[in-house]
Amino acid sequence: MPTIVEEDKNLLGIFNEINRIRGKQELLHIIRNTLKFYISFDDGFILRYNKSNQTGRPYIFHSEKQHPASQAIRSYLDLEYSVPDYAVDEFNYPTVYNISSATQFGVEPLELMRDAGIKEFVVVKLLDGNELTGIFLLLSANANSFKPKDLEFLYNLSNQLSMAFGIIIAHEEMIKREEEKSILLSLSNEIASVKSKKELANLLEAKLTGLFPISGFGITLLNDDHQTHSPFIVDAEKELKQDTDFKKVINLRYKVMDGVFNRSLIQIRL
Repeated sequence: MPTIVEEDKNLLGIFNEINRIRGKQELLHIIRNTLKFYISFDDGFILRYNKSNQTGRPYIFHSEKQHPASQAIRSYLDLEYSVPDYAVDEFNYPTVYNISSATQFGVEPLELMRDAGIKEFVVVKLLDGNELTGIFLLLSANANSFKPKDLEFLYNLSNQLSMAFGIIIAHEEMIKREEEKSILLSLSNEIASVKSKKELANLLEAKLTGLFPISGFGITLLNDDHQTHSPFIVDAEKELKQDTDFKKVINLRYKVMDGVFNRSLIQIRL
């Protein structure tokens, strides 16, 4: 049984490691390696919380072993999940859940985890001030594996983990903004040399797919009557472009006051 002094030394050691974290892989290393010396668990998740739509998206996932459902679990790592209100308002202290009872929440990955043999998990909030930024979960294939001392240890770590997570996210967003600025500057310069509709379409396709997860785009022009608009450039999949009905649709005129186009014009003018 570690003494209070030993536990303080353990905390200080992992605090120092966490304080040096500057990237996602370093945070994953802490979960995969360092944390294993102090707490017994099989899988670790960090969900990034999106306050605007109250969802969480898996940000980090670590598994100690190949579960029977591992492939199915990984297929859910690129999806967003609704985060219940109680997850935002509660969990001020690490909370343990039996996975069989937690599946009543209707979150599919929990059902997969249960089928993979996970028995329980512990939830830790990651905060920026009082704002929820992430949810840290440790999962175990053994029942009653998270002891009160483990929860206290995680509670003491939560502030450092929150700060490290915030630094990583801020750094990633800064890099993303710089990349977007670079793409937009390049786009502006290249548009100046465009001489044809085809050149413009090819340029936009190359640049926009680098900025957004899109499969196509379109540009429509306001006609001289100011009452209608018509497709000018339509980028779509090859099969769709060959469709007879699609060819008719892109050659029609559409009313400006259609509830979509006119609202877009208002936003542009604002």
